[in-house]
Amino acid sequence: MSSRNYNRKCEKCVGQYTNILNAEYEWCKTCQTKYLETFTNENEKIVDLFQEIRLKVNDPNDILFEWIPYDQFDNIKEIGKSDFVTVNSAIWKNGPLSYSYFKKELTRVSEKKVVLKCLHNSQNNINELLSEIKTYSINNLDNILKIYGISQNPDTKDYIMVLHNEYFGKCCKKCVFEWIPYDQFNEIGKGGLTTICLAIWKDGPLYYEYMVGWTRESDKKVALKCLYNSQNLASDFLNEVSTYSIDYIDDNFKIYGISQNPNTKDYIMVLQYEYCEKCVKCNNNYVDAQYKWCELCQVNDLENNFTNWTSNNEKIDRFIREAQLKINDLSNIIFEWIPYNQFYDIIKDDFSTIYSAKWKDGPLSYSIVKKKLTRQSDKEVSLKSLYNSKDINDEFLNEAKAYLIMNSNFILNIYGISQDPKTKDYIMVLESIAGENLNDWVNHNYKDFNWPNKIRILFYIIQSLKEIHQKQMIHRDFHTGNMLISTNSVDNFNIIISNMGSCGEVGNTDETKIYGDIRYTAPE
Repeated sequence: MSSRNYNRKCEKCVGQYTNILNAEYEWCKTCQTKYLETFTNENEKIVDLFQEIRLKVNDPNDILFEWIPYDQFDNIKEIGKSDFVTVNSAIWKNGPLSYSYFKKELTRVSEKKVVLKCLHNSQNNINELLSEIKTYSINNLDNILKIYGISQNPDTKDYIMVLHNEYFGKCCKKCVFEWIPYDQFNEIGKGGLTTICLAIWKDGPLYYEYMVGWTRESDKKVALKCLYNSQNLASDFLNEVSTYSIDYIDDNFKIYGISQNPNTKDYIMVLQYEYCEKCVKCNNNYVDAQYKWCELCQVNDLENNFTNWTSNNEKIDRFIREAQLKINDLSNIIFEWIPYNQFYDIIKDDFSTIYSAKWKDGPLSYSIVKKKLTRQSDKEVSLKSLYNSKDINDEFLNEAKAYLIMNSNFILNIYGISQDPKTKDYIMVLESIAGENLNDWVNHNYKDFNWPNKIRILFYIIQSLKEIHQKQMIHRDFHTGNMLISTNSVDNFNIIISNMGSCGEVGNTDETKIYGDIRYTAPE
């Protein structure tokens, strides 16, 4: 593009074009501003807003913000309504003003499909209206929703924002959360829990369909989840509502809205039908329908497998069985008896009772992808041997129990118990951590121990203590030697708490006994 064009001046006002492109397309901001009629309105705040937005026009691509008479809209259709907002689709007869690069003048794109968003009682809440208008854009080159101007309903006097049709596209990825009258439901059966039932929603949820617009999916199967006495427990009810999603593209359960039983006055969450999906084995509701996890079936499968293994020690067998029968979440570890011949590449240290190994079959866990129990073969683990423990004691089992109670990302995981066939010593099979303890890590990485890493480590330590205390437990041996760094990286790591041997319940403390490592014990 020639610099000669940039030196050209506007033929109408003889002013200099602001840049080469504007000179090439003969677009003059000064002339365009004069061309637009002076806007008047009974509300001075709206007049000021018009002036503010029009001053932002710096490019021929920018939208020219306008006052649009209401009679300019045809084929107005309601597509969504709440107590505060009504959204309509419409055809704008004349259409928006835009600069034509070919004609070198402002022209209109007639019969333009637009969205009319009306804030109820906006003539009395003008500040709220103006605040929302400012969240939209007149710049056609950015990714923010576009606004063409303002109109006003001649009957209600409510102001209306005239938005680009892309508003539909932005909303089509979301469920429209709404209040749903109870008489909209035809109940078709009870779920496994007394607070959940299946129903048919007559009108069905509101969604946006490309090339069609807003529509409803009538006779939609839904799950109704009622919390008893929720009219008096509004905060608890709303907290649970917030755990669901209105986003179609994520994996979380969707919520369509809220209703209320007219007889009990209990509030009801209207959820996607899959929430009440039944287990194909036992025909009971899944505990976690999203991942098709049935607590009853998993516990039954583990119980039926009791006869296929034994430690030859009744105390240990009972401990493992009780741990397996207490499973109540798909993330729970399947605690097992693990034959010693399952381990290979065992690396022992003469100065430690903890050594590394690989577990052939690997730990048993529920796969959210395969929707069943699977094993992670050739898993690296740590083996913690209790010296001279052929006669199992409570101290060993209490440590294993403490790991099981925690079941946290900040606490070392335990997979099961084994026994050395030669020494007869019992072994705890623990999660293997790639990094070292915090004390050694700081010594080896002191140059990288900057403020962000310090804050991160403090946060992880606080979080781990919080989770221990929430389980009404006290660690009683909490020091840097028992804080493990999850990786060898200084940029991506977590803190894992280990050595739960001294961990006990709150209030269960023997004041005559000293707990923990003497090096970290208070002198008094």
